[in-house]
Formats: sequence, C-alpha cells, structure tokens
Amino acid sequence: MKLLEYIWAYLCHVCEGEVKILFPVRIDKTTVLEKPNYIGRHCVLIGTKVGRYTYFGNDCEFYYSKIGRFCGIANDVKLVRGQHPTNTHVSISPLFYQSITCFGNGFVSQNIFQLNKKCSMGGLCNIGNDVWIGSHVRIMEGVTIGNGAIIGAGAVVTKDVPPYSICVGVPAKVIKYRFTEYQISLLQRTEWWNWDDNKLRQMAQIFSNIELFISTLIKDLKSATKLFSVLLASKRPL
Repeated sequence: MKLLEYIWAYLCHVCEGEVKILFPVRIDKTTVLEKPNYIGRHCVLIGTKVGRYTYFGNDCEFYYSKIGRFCGIANDVKLVRGQHPTNTHVSISPLFYQSITCFGNGFVSQNIFQLNKKCSMGGLCNIGNDVWIGSHVRIMEGVTIGNGAIIGAGAVVTKDVPPYSICVGVPAKVIKYRFTEYQISLLQRTEWWNWDDNKLRQMAQIFSNIELFISTLIKDLKSATKLFSVLLASKRPL
C-alpha cells in the first residue's frame, strides 16, 4: 500500500511540476493539493485538503483534515488521532467500549464511545489560512485553528485557537494577539489569501506593515465606493 501511495504521489503531483516533494512520503488518492505546495520527507497526508502555497517540513502527519492557504508547518507536526474516555468510564481500555479492538472482539456488542472527534466544520482538524505551526506540535482531533494564528514549538493544541492569536505551551494557551481587534476584523474580511497571484504581487510591498496594509485597503474601498456612488447618481431614469 505504501509503495502505491509513493507512486501515486509522484505521478499525480510531482510530474505536474507545481509540487515539490522530498521522498519518501505517503499521500493517498483522496488527498487534494491545491498547488503550488512543498512537502518534506516522511510526511503522511491521508484524506486531507491542502491550500496553495502551504508547505510542510519533515515528518508531519495529517489525516482527514483541511489546511488553508499560505500556511507554514514546521518539522514533526502531527494530528493526534483517537480519543479515550476520561470521565464516566471506569476503564480506558477499548475492550469496554468498542465491539472490535486490536485484541479482536471487545467485551461489548456495540460501540458505546466515539473514538474520533470531528471539528465543527467537518474533518478531524481544520486549519485556517496564513497559519504558522512550530516544530513538534501535536494537535488533538476536533480542533479548529483560526486564520493567521501562530502555534509555538512543542505545544499541544487541545481546543480551538482564535484567529491571529499566539498560542504556546502544554496545553496550548493564548498569550497574546498579533494585531488589534479592529485590524483582525478587517484582515478577516479582506480574505487576502483568496486574491490571485497578480494582485498579491502588486500589493506585496505593503504586507510588511499592518497599518499601511489596512490604510491602503480602506483608501481603495472608499475610492471604489465613491466611484460607485457617482455612477449611480449619473444614471438617468428610464
């Protein structure tokens, strides 16, 4: 199976020239790469959708997840699959809550605990756009990481991460936000990650200054609104 996945990755992605893959990797047929992308050695992508200009370091693993555009994922970032009962169940052994286990038949006739937790938008994990995840991070199932967030190296992410927040630690906690609430709101509304490459090249010089970026967008919006108002005012009634 792994050999077939290696061949599949090569034929469907590398040969098209828009994805750089450092073999060996595992990429199955249900994984979608929007391209261009960069995927490091020993990465595993199963049933995962990856946005354009997102890159992975070595030894990353994601299953049935959605990862947005312009994300940077460092070495050894993994989705932790599977849940264990911790509150009401007497034992954590799957023999008591799964009908089929690694030992064969369980002690129960039907499953009474959900092993996999999905996030609110579906899938086991949802990572927004323009997200940076440091090395050796672990992400629990069911987690959504908002646009523009930064996850510090070695963190264990157990719950949703707000957009443009910086989270560190075990478990990961928000220590600050990258920008003001007003700036974050405007960035979310622009959805610049959906702009085409030509527009991004034209605007690239203002990406290094959040205040200039916001003021330029507001100025352009006011100009467009004024032009629209002039066009409406000049329209003659039928």
